[in-house]
This record gives sequence, C-alpha cells and structure tokens, in this order.
Amino acid sequence: MLEIILAIVGSGSLTGVISWIFARRKNLAEAQQSEAQAAMSELDVVEKAIKIWREMSEQLTQELERSRCLIEGLKKQVDTLAEENQALRLEVAKLRTTNAKIVRALEKITPENFIHVVNELKQKLNDA
Repeated sequence: MLEIILAIVGSGSLTGVISWIFARRKNLAEAQQSEAQAAMSELDVVEKAIKIWREMSEQLTQELERSRCLIEGLKKQVDTLAEENQALRLEVAKLRTTNAKIVRALEKITPENFIHVVNELKQKLNDA
C-alpha cells in the first residue's frame, strides 16, 4: 500500500513538475509575445512621430523659402528707395542753393534795379 501511495504521490509530483514546465514555457511565450507587441506598438508611435516631424520640417522648409523670397524682394525695394532718397537729397540741396540765390537777389532789389536783378538772377539759375 505504501508503494501505491508513493507511486500516486510520485506521479502527482511528476505531473505537477511537468505541468509547471509547460505552464512556464507558455507564460514565457506569452510574455515574449506581449513584449513583441509592445515593441511593435512603440515602433508605430515612433513612426507616427517621425511622420509628424517630417511634415513639420517640410512646412518649415517651405515657409523658410517664402521668407527668403520676401526678404530678397524687400532688399531690392530698400535699395530702390535708398537710390530715390539719394536723388531727392541732391535735388533738395539744389533747391536750397537756388532758394538762397533768390533770397540774396530779393535783398538787392530796389525799384530802380528790379529788371536788371531779375535778369541777372535768371542768368545765374540757368547757368547752374
């Protein structure tokens, strides 16, 4: 009877050990599968993030190119305005000179020399 009990206990222990080994293998396989799924999920997230960054990079590149074109246009406009400003400064200087000549001539005018001073002034202004 002891032999039967030992056999039953021994076979039960053997069954338990075998069940534990198979359960452990199953659990390890499920854990590996879960890790693989987590890694795939993480890769999906990384791929989506990369896609978003690429789109943002393309948008920023386009915006940068538009800004460069705008800057080039503004530079040309500034150069044109600078040239116009210089021309206007020269014209203002000429007009100031002319105005000063007219003022000096007006100071010399008397009723007797009016025509002579006007003709002299016209001559000076035409020569300038």
